[in-house]
Amino acid sequence: MSPASSGVSSSSLQKLRQIWGSNVSLKFSKPFDIRMLNRDSAWRRSIASDQAVLSARFAVNSTRRTMCPLCNGSDSSRVMVVHGVSYLECATCSHLYSELIPLEGAVQSLYDDSEGSDASSQAKIYLDDTLFARRIEMIGRPKVDFVTEVIGSTAGEWLDIGCGTGEVLVAARDAGWHVRGIEADIRFVDFAQMRGLPVEHGFVTGDNSSSLIREATVVSLFNLVEHLEDPVGLLKAIVAGARRGTWVVIEVPRHPSLSSLSNLLFPSLSARHIYPPDHLHVFTDASLRQVLGQAGISPFALWLFGQDIQDFVMTGVSHQLREQPLPRFVDQILDAAPQLQQCVDEAGLSDTIVVVGRTVGN
Repeated sequence: MSPASSGVSSSSLQKLRQIWGSNVSLKFSKPFDIRMLNRDSAWRRSIASDQAVLSARFAVNSTRRTMCPLCNGSDSSRVMVVHGVSYLECATCSHLYSELIPLEGAVQSLYDDSEGSDASSQAKIYLDDTLFARRIEMIGRPKVDFVTEVIGSTAGEWLDIGCGTGEVLVAARDAGWHVRGIEADIRFVDFAQMRGLPVEHGFVTGDNSSSLIREATVVSLFNLVEHLEDPVGLLKAIVAGARRGTWVVIEVPRHPSLSSLSNLLFPSLSARHIYPPDHLHVFTDASLRQVLGQAGISPFALWLFGQDIQDFVMTGVSHQLREQPLPRFVDQILDAAPQLQQCVDEAGLSDTIVVVGRTVGN
């Protein structure tokens, strides 16, 4: 995981070290092909259309922020408007956040109500056995391999909070971990349970964190905290419920990135990253480091990667061609996307970050 053997620029490395410290290990890039998950132009337009409807509905059940949700700073500027929702950047801590504050129960309703969780479009990706098998290999296994390499052991329990249909659980179980999952979307819970995975329906709160988390060696939150009104509150609850030294793994969307530019240029086709109403937060390195510090989690290793190149190409194609078939040269560009993405990642502009840390409380 040393950056010395990669093409990371000295300026990118210096910025990362300034924020995360000199002792945190670094990893960059991973192979990924969105075509293998059927994320084509039709899927992108369908998801974007669903999200526009949900964003309008969500706005009715929200109020508007006057301060940054992380540092309470009052000096923020509008960066972009996606599906009618403004995203603001804090001048104090650099955090990017949705201007909307969901009213009580509004976030949970996105998971309790199939109409409010883009059921038809997302089902094509998540509730399909063929694509589930591909997600295990393309998404679950690389994450488990990375975490296991950092920890150096598979002894103990891996608890995945917001586990979705369970691709990480399958990969962790195959690697030798005892596994357990918690998921808010009942459709995903049913899918996972029907395939023999120990997934329970619910949310982690301050009231139940100790009973859920106390025995876990690893607690993972992949693509979860960006959905929450109070990410620090959840992470504090996890630290309070966990034993000292428990490994905590967090994956979040990262800004600024090439995908941020894609969302800015093609806001009506946003299907991931800056993605209302689901993503209330898009983290900079500085704002994520701040959140972890406030929660009592000490970072140990980072992995920066993304889908920026593929996202940019497919969003632009979706905008320009509509229902037309892809020209052959677009596939040639997508074939080269992993090499191009590595350049983006090493320049510090990847759209995803995974942090492996340890609890320092208790």
